[in-house]
Amino acid sequence: MPTAEHIKQQLRFHNTGPQQVPGVIVMQLHSSWQPDHGTWDHKYRQALVVFNARPEPFECGFPEGGEWYKLHPALAALQDDAMVQLCTADNEGKRLHVSARMAAVFVQER
Repeated sequence: MPTAEHIKQQLRFHNTGPQQVPGVIVMQLHSSWQPDHGTWDHKYRQALVVFNARPEPFECGFPEGGEWYKLHPALAALQDDAMVQLCTADNEGKRLHVSARMAAVFVQER
């Protein structure tokens, strides 16, 4: 992102404040709504990254504005990995599941 203003507009952190779950960072990156307004990705509307440093799996609801997600194709290609198999997006229940000590990237395509 070329400017601090773009970062402020397009990047959000969840799992913050007094109710924060220690050891987990949830970061949501929105693609700009059109190519000439900020950083625009032609393929993805948004990416949701969950860093789970906890020794147990983490589950959370979709952040506001999250309609549906899928595991990023690069991670989905590793489906033989037991840790990756546990990283899922439940689009009906609007819940994300991330394995212990795992970073997972979920995306929403355009």
